[in-house]
Amino acid sequence: MSVIIRGARRDIPRPGNYELIIQLAEKLSHNIPFVRIDFYETNGRVFFGELTFYPGSGFEEFRPMEWDNKLGDWVRCH
Repeated sequence: MSVIIRGARRDIPRPGNYELIIQLAEKLSHNIPFVRIDFYETNGRVFFGELTFYPGSGFEEFRPMEWDNKLGDWVRCH
């Protein structure tokens, strides 16, 4: 995994509880078409942050606009 910071690239290690975090995210996201789940790992412990159901709080624009429509078509809310 890598992170880009102000044009500089550096490698960051996976969290020690990576597999547990993946398992928890899979359970929390079951049957949800799109969700970002935030976790934090501190001193070897996993903490839940939040669930975010829309990128940019639903106000983020996609460019070109055709992708905004295309991605919206992929998500079917029932």
